[in-house]
Amino acid sequence: MNHVITITDLQFTRAPRLHHIGIIGFVRCTANGGLALDGIAVRRRAEDGRLTLSFPARKDERGKLHHHFHPIDDATRIEIERQILDGLGLNNVEATG
Repeated sequence: MNHVITITDLQFTRAPRLHHIGIIGFVRCTANGGLALDGIAVRRRAEDGRLTLSFPARKDERGKLHHHFHPIDDATRIEIERQILDGLGLNNVEATG
């Protein structure tokens, strides 16, 4: 099944105090014109330096992670990530400072 998603109204807040744990900043955006998404972390992977997204979550008393929202499959995750990173003009050079 192909899930069409359109990301608009991008806002990015840098988080220089969190660079030591790989977080570059946080994104707020709109999905499909009617759903506000906030707290999406832009992270730099230690393994390869690639930028990726982490979606907000909480841990329950057993330590199990519960996402507030997240892509339902890998293809959707890749598309959301592409739209956000391209839309913000983030790349490995710009996101390091």
